[in-house]
This record gives sequence, C-alpha cells and structure tokens, in this order.
Amino acid sequence: MTQPIIDCDVHDLIEIICMRRYEVRLLLQDGSTLQGLASTTVARQGAEYLQLQQQQQTLETALLQISRIDVLTPGADIQQIIPTASGSCAI
Repeated sequence: MTQPIIDCDVHDLIEIICMRRYEVRLLLQDGSTLQGLASTTVARQGAEYLQLQQQQQTLETALLQISRIDVLTPGADIQQIIPTASGSCAI
C-alpha cells in the first residue's frame, strides 16, 4: 500500500507559493502553527515536505500534517490553501 500524497492541484498551488517566496502561516493538524517564507517542497522516503525559511533556519513540515496554509504576503493572488490527500497524482 502506498502512502497518500497531496492532490495535484493543491501541490501546484504550494509550488507557486514557493516560487514566489510568499510569507505563510501553517496550521498543523495538532493545532500548532508555523510561520515563514515558503521556500521549496521536497520528497523523500515516500513523503512530501514543505520547507519554510524562518530567520536563519529552515523548517520542514510534512504536507499531510498541514491543515491549512494562510498566505500573509500583501497582494498575493493566493490567500489560502487547504491540502487534501489523493492517491492519484504522481510527483
């Protein structure tokens, strides 16, 4: 059985916020939050991660642990992303 991955359309939006280096706030499934510049996504060992730059450090969070992404950059054309799991999109 393969591990679920993020829906393709949602993954594309996450890639866009990374390319544009938007400031974001992540609401995680455990209720905690993280904030920083969306920098890139990485895949390893069957899981996908979003990397945030926060001051001089890189934070990494599994995409499937994110409940909501709020874009904080003023004027951004994407305001909010709700990651959903899908088994049908290859990365």
